[in-house]
Amino acid sequence: MGEAGESALFVKMFGFFDITYKGKSIFLESASNARPLALLRFLLSQKDKVFVPETIAENVWPENEYLDEKKVIRTYIHRLRKIISQENVFKKDFSDQINILNVKGNYKLVLSDDVRMDTLEFELCRNVVSRELDDERLIETFNRVCSIYSGEFLEDSKFDHWVIMLRNYYLRSFCTMVGVILEHLERRQRFNEMIDICESSLQIYDLDEAINIFFIKAMIETNQVNNAMKHYSFITSKMYNTLSVTPSEKMREVYKRLKSTQVTENTASAPVEFENLDNSSLWLMINEAVKSQMKSTENQYSIGYVTIGESDIVSHEAIDGEPDDEAQRENYSGEEIQESLRQALEFALRKNDMYAITDELMAILVLCDAKPEFYANISSRICTSFYSRINKLKYKLNVRFCTAVSID
Repeated sequence: MGEAGESALFVKMFGFFDITYKGKSIFLESASNARPLALLRFLLSQKDKVFVPETIAENVWPENEYLDEKKVIRTYIHRLRKIISQENVFKKDFSDQINILNVKGNYKLVLSDDVRMDTLEFELCRNVVSRELDDERLIETFNRVCSIYSGEFLEDSKFDHWVIMLRNYYLRSFCTMVGVILEHLERRQRFNEMIDICESSLQIYDLDEAINIFFIKAMIETNQVNNAMKHYSFITSKMYNTLSVTPSEKMREVYKRLKSTQVTENTASAPVEFENLDNSSLWLMINEAVKSQMKSTENQYSIGYVTIGESDIVSHEAIDGEPDDEAQRENYSGEEIQESLRQALEFALRKNDMYAITDELMAILVLCDAKPEFYANISSRICTSFYSRINKLKYKLNVRFCTAVSID
């Protein structure tokens, strides 16, 4: 950035609010500045708009009831103008650059053309993405957006209701921009660049399903099938636990493609799955299978049992006599139940662990050197992942472990 940029005011709305001049905050640290700066944040977020004092008070301090809102706002406007014009770190008058106008008793904030503001730069990037067709230009714009979007909109005003609406707007806009860029790169088959962009985006916000779908598809195209499967299990579980959201039809289609993909890679980091076992020769086959996979005869192995039965959770139907809509909607095939269990085990087990699904309602686990105090954690991981796909009102998962044994 040139000298003109360094000497201009910069308004930072993403992350923690600040206004800097020559790279340094203009604000003095003072408790008396809290309310004037809260007012400034509101006016900056709605710059060039005229507000009546009552609207300002209702948005900035909704918890207070003032007898004379016009007088209160007039007092804080006066205080704010003093901060901008003289009571700042530089003792410099910035009122030509940040000007609060009185419009017939109402108020409007305007910025001069030389003031930089991160939300304005964000919108410029959004416009570029909406019309740009060049790959490199889009990637460059994405990197610029990531540098601008340095945190949630006004993190230091996290619970203000007017902030929440704008915060959601900018988050949706960010995810939409990323989606447009990824869709363009996918058409150009630039899968490695897609992975880089997804990884950067998911560090900012990891619960956008569309970005996660692009991420998984790009990993499939670059022969990272195991990593794609692990990410699918991780993100679907997290979305369920955080947002109570189950995979959409698009996500389920990606999973079907993932399972049908024949590309293989090094599977050393995944638990070993044996083919379906019939119960008559179950223990002999487990014994032989474990010995074939053991790295050392000194390992201790714990046996786990996973069974699936009907849920004993009381549904709404039992309480009020009406059908439970959610439970009614969820009808799973044996294949879906078995596949959900397999995904849960892939997610929860470690690389030296083994498992076999004996039928759609039972699985046998063989855990390598698992300490008994970790059994509950392993069980919780299996159940959490399973219930992210299967409604717990329909089925109940039971997980039990035996003490460690040696296989000889």
